[in-house]
Amino acid sequence: GQALTGKGELETALERHRAAFKIRTDLWAADRNDDVIQSNLAGSHRDIARTHTQRGDLQGALAEYQSAIAIQE
Repeated sequence: GQALTGKGELETALERHRAAFKIRTDLWAADRNDDVIQSNLAGSHRDIARTHTQRGDLQGALAEYQSAIAIQE
């Protein structure tokens, strides 16, 4: 997703970020005590937020950043 975002292929990048998010969500659901998975899940939210920002969707970006913060608290 990050490479696609860098190339300006924002819709495809968002799809890839969401796919990674789904995988990480499933992993975290299986083990909520794993700090690495938790950090990676928050990272997925940040990746999605950055893509939303580049698309001009600041509300979507804000929601994703807030979700990332909530996971890491």
